[in-house]
Amino acid sequence: MSPINHASYLADQTHRTLVDRLAMAHVDPGYDLRSTIIEILGDADIWPIMCLEDRLEERQRRRARGLE
Repeated sequence: MSPINHASYLADQTHRTLVDRLAMAHVDPGYDLRSTIIEILGDADIWPIMCLEDRLEERQRRRARGLE
């Protein structure tokens, strides 16, 4: 298994809260459920690996400019 694709574990209450929020997401016509899911996961500080890669690249650029 790739080290990037490893299991992630959340505190029980955090997991229950995420599931509850996802279950209660609005499903009105025209409503973008995908965006809601991304927002809920972001609120829990759960991000795709590409966000980490972007953050590391930005940090390297800041170090190169002497800002960090």
